[in-house]
This record gives sequence, C-alpha cells and structure tokens, in this order.
Amino acid sequence: MHKIKLAQENKKIILYLLVGGWNTLFGIFFYTLMIKIFGEKHYLLLSLISNIVAISQSYASYKIFVFKTPGNILSEYIKCYGVYGVTFVSGLLLMYIFVDKLGIGAVVSNIIITLLLTVISYIGHRNFTFRQSDK
Repeated sequence: MHKIKLAQENKKIILYLLVGGWNTLFGIFFYTLMIKIFGEKHYLLLSLISNIVAISQSYASYKIFVFKTPGNILSEYIKCYGVYGVTFVSGLLLMYIFVDKLGIGAVVSNIIITLLLTVISYIGHRNFTFRQSDK
C-alpha cells in the first residue's frame, strides 16, 4: 500500500511540474500579448492584469489536472492566491539575502530560488489550497 501511495505522489509531482511549466509559458505569453496590444506605457497595470489571469489559469489547471479536487472553488481560489503571495514575498526576501548578503549572482540566485519556491509552492498547494478534509 505504501508503494502505491508513493507512486501516486510521484505522479502528482510530475504532473505539477508539467502543468507548472505550461502555466509559466501561458503567463509569459499572456503578458507579452497584453504589451503587444496595449504598449509598454501601462506595463505595471498590464502586469497586474496578466498576473490575475495567469494565477486564475494556474489555479484551474492545477485543480483539473493535478489535484483533481471536487467543489470548493472560491475557497481554493483564495487559498491559491495566499500560496502565491507567500512564495512571491519569500522570493523577494531570498533574492535580497542571496544577492546582497551572500554575494551570489542574481541569475544563479534566481535559479536556486525558483527551484526552492517550486517545492514550497507544491507543498502549499497540496497541503493548503487543494487539501481534502479527512472524512
């Protein structure tokens, strides 16, 4: 039984990474499209709008393809923003520590932090956003 649960968790992790890759590409594409349509003059507003769309799309794809949870749409959607908020703030703080305090280059720091935050994001979504209550 333990091997089956481990295999299911490994499948979920692989799906999470694949769907996360898609979500990242979608977010980049959507922001680029917004810039092409409206220009760079309002890039911050377009960034906000594209992030709302990208996080909404991420939530839906994780719900449908990875965690496959029934119902709880509004609650999970709000929790999804909570997880992304934590990872965003954590990423900023870690970038400051890695670059300014530890002297690690920004690009290398970004790669390390992205990998770390991917793990944290998965755990957050698994244990918070899409957590199924034990009945």
